[in-house]
Amino acid sequence: GSSIERGFLLVVLGLIICKGQARANSPRRALERDLYRLLNRLDDNIPEDPPTQGTNRIKARTQYRAGSLTESRSTPNVDALLEQFVQWDYLIREKATEENCVFENLEEGDIVYAIGPRAVMEIGMKQILGFCADVLGQAPDPFMMQELEQEMAVQDNTKVEGA
Repeated sequence: GSSIERGFLLVVLGLIICKGQARANSPRRALERDLYRLLNRLDDNIPEDPPTQGTNRIKARTQYRAGSLTESRSTPNVDALLEQFVQWDYLIREKATEENCVFENLEEGDIVYAIGPRAVMEIGMKQILGFCADVLGQAPDPFMMQELEQEMAVQDNTKVEGA
């Protein structure tokens, strides 16, 4: 993948860690609408809201410039990239339910993202946390690191066959 794709993946993983919420014995998840809002703050060319299921936006926005995932001026096509990252197992996307979410403001049809197994293996939590810390201009939080490693260990032990 291009460096823009990798950079974008790190941003999304970072946002899931920094803004996501974890439930006991389950990995940290971030609401899709929160992700889009945060991404829009980083680059106002990114739409503020996720595409509504069943709309043409996903289709329309995956087809420009002969399959390129980045638009002019290097704004990534967020819809297409998130889709791609889910297919590549860097991200897990699921319907938000009371079981997997601790968010107060759940709405019907909400989607949540979690960090996928491939991101943990190929990039690693330390690097993702380090990236967040760099962006925020802070040192990585050792407690956060410990917490994440425990979350990930739990996730590894509870993998369901065929899930």
